Amino acid sequence: MHSADQLRFKISQLRQDKVIFAIESIAVFIFALFTSAFLPNLLLRYFYDQASLTAVPPVLEYIPVAAFVVGVGFFLYTLIINMGRLKMIKKLEKELDELLATHGDHCCDGMCSCDDCQPMGMEGMSSSSAESVGLLAEKLRSTKAKKSTKKA
Repeated sequence: MHSADQLRFKISQLRQDKVIFAIESIAVFIFALFTSAFLPNLLLRYFYDQASLTAVPPVLEYIPVAAFVVGVGFFLYTLIINMGRLKMIKKLEKELDELLATHGDHCCDGMCSCDDCQPMGMEGMSSSSAESVGLLAEKLRSTKAKKSTKKA
């Protein structure tokens, strides 16, 4: 099981990836549009001798078709990938809702009785964390003692 913060982060990342992929798709489509509009004229002007040309070279006819296929193909690929991301987002949002409904927004931290959260006893703690807990308890006792002496 994931914590609520991890799920929120994954959902956020997937949403950002969807937006980035959509922008890339638009950029590829615009690039394909400009390629199909300008590349044939540029090739005709700079690479072919117009005096000896009697017919349009077939390469110049295939460039717009290839650019269109690349642009539309990448758009469809992006659409399919983003649909998969949308399904994953929906699944993670459902998992997040279930986690929040059962445990709240506290990530359990071993403080509840659910199956995934087994409370750690003192034997599961490392010696440094057990010492820090002991020091904290001692500090709390001394603060309470100081407050009780000030009241008297």
